[in-house]
Amino acid sequence: QFDWLATRLEIARKLRHDPEFSRGWAERSAELAAATTERLHRQKQAGRVREDVPADVLHCYLDLVLDGLVARLASGEDPQRLAAVLDLVENSVRSARR
Repeated sequence: QFDWLATRLEIARKLRHDPEFSRGWAERSAELAAATTERLHRQKQAGRVREDVPADVLHCYLDLVLDGLVARLASGEDPQRLAAVLDLVENSVRSARR
């Protein structure tokens, strides 16, 4: 059910122990981060995402939430319990004007 979790954990392991992999990952991550931040910026302009927080800060926030989610699932947290938390996260980045 959580095949992606094993992949994510393996990536984290390789990032710590494989310098070449880490360099390549950093390059790809920079491209993804730029695209994600740009998308958040566009969503802000469309009034869908809150305007009082810079897009790069929202991106960092969402990354931190994802890391925490992965850690919780890896430690056996019930995924159903996290659904309400994800709703809270979604509401925390949405614009009040929607």
